[in-house]
Amino acid sequence: MRLQNKILLLLIPLAILPILALGWSSYVKTMEDEHKQSRQQMSSLLEQIRVNTVSQMRTARANASLFANSELVERFAHGGMSAELKDELAPAILEMLFNYQLSYPEYYEIRIVSPEGKEKLRSALGDVGNVTTDESMTPYFRETRNHPGIIYTTFFRNPDNNQPALLASKPLQYRDSTSSLQDTQKKIFGYLMLTVKLSFLEKLARNEKIGDYGHVFFTDASGTILFHHSESEVGTQLPPDLFQKLISEVSPDSTVTGKYNSKTAYFQGKKLHDWLYAIAFYPEHELISKHSNLGWSVALFTFIAILFISMFIFSALRMLLIRPIQQLRHAASEMGRGNVLVPIDVKSNDEIGDLATSFRQMGKNLHHYHEQVRYIAYHDSLTGLPNRKMFKDYLTRSAAEARRNLHELAILFLDLDNFKRINDTLGHQAGDKLLKALADRLSNCLRETDVLSHPARDNPGELMARLAGDEFIILLPKTRGPDDAQKVARRVLNSLTEPFIIDKQELYISTSIGIAMYPTDGKDSNELLKSADIAMYSAKKLGRNNYQYYSEEMNKEAVRKLKIENRLRRAVENRELELYFQPQMNISTGQIIGVESLLRWRDAKLGQVSPEVFIPIAEEYGLIVPISKWVIHEACRQAREWQDTYDDPITMSINISAVHFNGNDLENVIAKSLRDTGLDPQYLELELTETSILQDPELAINTLTGFKRMGLRVSLDDFGTGYSSLSYLMKLPLDKLKIDKSFIQTMKSGTRGASIVSAIIAMAHSLDLSVIAEGVENDKHLQLLRQMHCDMVQGYHIARPMPASQFEEMFANTLKRRA
Repeated sequence: MRLQNKILLLLIPLAILPILALGWSSYVKTMEDEHKQSRQQMSSLLEQIRVNTVSQMRTARANASLFANSELVERFAHGGMSAELKDELAPAILEMLFNYQLSYPEYYEIRIVSPEGKEKLRSALGDVGNVTTDESMTPYFRETRNHPGIIYTTFFRNPDNNQPALLASKPLQYRDSTSSLQDTQKKIFGYLMLTVKLSFLEKLARNEKIGDYGHVFFTDASGTILFHHSESEVGTQLPPDLFQKLISEVSPDSTVTGKYNSKTAYFQGKKLHDWLYAIAFYPEHELISKHSNLGWSVALFTFIAILFISMFIFSALRMLLIRPIQQLRHAASEMGRGNVLVPIDVKSNDEIGDLATSFRQMGKNLHHYHEQVRYIAYHDSLTGLPNRKMFKDYLTRSAAEARRNLHELAILFLDLDNFKRINDTLGHQAGDKLLKALADRLSNCLRETDVLSHPARDNPGELMARLAGDEFIILLPKTRGPDDAQKVARRVLNSLTEPFIIDKQELYISTSIGIAMYPTDGKDSNELLKSADIAMYSAKKLGRNNYQYYSEEMNKEAVRKLKIENRLRRAVENRELELYFQPQMNISTGQIIGVESLLRWRDAKLGQVSPEVFIPIAEEYGLIVPISKWVIHEACRQAREWQDTYDDPITMSINISAVHFNGNDLENVIAKSLRDTGLDPQYLELELTETSILQDPELAINTLTGFKRMGLRVSLDDFGTGYSSLSYLMKLPLDKLKIDKSFIQTMKSGTRGASIVSAIIAMAHSLDLSVIAEGVENDKHLQLLRQMHCDMVQGYHIARPMPASQFEEMFANTLKRRA
């Protein structure tokens, strides 16, 4: 898809979406306003009806009072007049009431009723029957009698014509002429009752509209329709559930949705009186029709707006963006073909113009940058020497030339000894300076035809280590045999005997060199590098600061180590590891007081593998820590089992690898094993070599102090074989020294070996340390150590390492002999 289409696909939706959102929001807002307007119209109309109804009731009460207070009515109602006089006065009263009705034609019935509810006089307009002349049992008359001090008004269905009406009843209260002047109490002589036709409600129901099809109608308290714009609906009943919702709704503007005459509508109700309700309704189809019309209008307007905006965006983008970008694309394509000075006719004063200027400047700089990149790609950034890639190119070409001309070549793989210590001590900046000085010195050892390379690592993880990389490779393109390579190796080793002056400090460095010859040690560059690398590791294994030629035996050894490593990785999972236990005896009592746990491995394919073989491989390839965790847990478990079985305590000694000791989780591993097994810490002893402790003495002191706080015992293993530091020995929180078996096996009475052992025992006792001698293989050793007051012994003379079941049998026999 072309760029202009992508931009249009991006920008047009960005422009259309706001328009659509605006159109939709306008549509929704307008419909909400329409809903609100219809609700307000219904509410306003119902409120007007309520006010009008209250006004009609107020007017009826006022007229009832006016009529009742006329002189003729008062004379007629007064109890002191005889029946004959009342009969004579009745026509005048009826004429007066009739005149009132002519002024208020809606008052179609005016009556004077006695206090007992008997009708005395009645004036009626039109053909209105007089069904009831005794009002004493009617609800409205009882309410009138219960409220003697007020003009009682109510709505009711008139039994005379079965029509809804408004009743206003005014008590006729006058002071009795027979009473004394001091008596001001008025007496009720009857009631004047006005029956008012509800023509104003009927007119509202017939004429008032809400929208085009909405109306208002009136019902009584049972939901029966009293007035409706359709005469056929008068007398019908509203659905009970709808009517209940309407009369219970308390919010003035709230609407109720319901069905009336099979049509859905919105309703609002207003209570005018306990017996009279006004109902406004608005049909749903009218609102839906408005929704549809409005929706089409909004849609049309939105479509027109989208069309115009899309055309505008397309034209503007093509002129301001697409054409300049097309020119820049053409320029980039030409630069990719090598024409870096292609003309670019874009001169706008915006970001695209700046980009065009950058393109032109980039074309000018590409050639210069290309040369720089080429140099960086093939050279080490620190020393300026050819890097691994360039070296392999040289090596491949040199091997091809040697193959054609039938001569030999050699490569020397150099790895600096203990370079990490310099980095850790003096910092990486000093290490980098040393590498640069070393590269200069090595260059002086070579011929002009030789190639020295400082290889970079191939993967990102090693790339960081490469900043302090300590590997160099030397290519000797034309040699007359291994002697030529040997001469260069010796020159290199001799050149490093002189110190380097780095930041005013003298630094000594040595290297291990592996030598591989073409074609005997490899047919291509990869095989030669692999062979040289194997030879270099062999040189390190032989003590560093030397050189070794590659041999097939080395390759076999490397393959063997790799095979052992692969099998060893699954040893714990496959339950191939087992602990053997060598008893430790108290030399004074002859009692077994402890055991040293020794790891054994029987592989399904390799058979029994010696610890001297697989433990160095485990340490070299990072497998020792998980194996050590298993050993610690298994030893603690076994010790706890013996603790529960035997009354005599048995101390369990565990050899701790230097790699694990100098890590950061040994203390947690031991603590977890103690918690899981429940072993008392005082019966667990850790055996550490001098080498592992003296790698970082301060860290060792802190770690050993933590072990002592846990309640563990600490023993210094193989004492005398390492670079012993008596000053640190005094600081270390130790419990025991273990004399290496090399001293015991050369020990004879009156010899220097015996003197050394005696001195070690005396020194340890003076430091309040107990002493155990390992490698005790005969009774002479035992007797000499007893004379030297050695505390404990261990060796084949006591017992060989054995499985747990065999040790338990031996220990049980020992206990029987003691008993």
